[in-house]
Amino acid sequence: MEMYAERLKRKKNRDAKRVMNRYRFIEEKTTQVSDDERGWGRVRLDEPSRLMLRSWVMEAKKNAKKRFDARGDAIRAQVKQTLLKMPPEDDWFYKREMRLEGNSIDVEGDY
Repeated sequence: MEMYAERLKRKKNRDAKRVMNRYRFIEEKTTQVSDDERGWGRVRLDEPSRLMLRSWVMEAKKNAKKRFDARGDAIRAQVKQTLLKMPPEDDWFYKREMRLEGNSIDVEGDY
C-alpha cells in the first residue's frame, strides 16, 4: 500500500510540474512584448480628451444596453409565440408541465 501511495504522490508532483511549466511558457510569451511593439506607451490625456473618452464609453454602454434589451424582447416574443402554439387542449402531446413552465417563464420575463 505504501508503494502505491508513493507512486501516486510522484505522479501528482510530475503533473503539477507539467502544469507549472505550461503556465511559465505562456507567461514568458506574453511578457516579452514591450511597450514599443504594442505601439502604446504611457498616455497622458488632457481634460478635453478625458471628456471625449468618457462620452465614448457612455455611448458604448448605451448601445450595449440597447442590444441586450432588443435581444431580450426577441426572446420574450419567441416564448409568447411558442406558447400560443401550445393550447391546453394539446396537453396530451406537449405535456402540461412544459406548457405551465413556459407560462411561468413568460411571466418571469415580463418583470
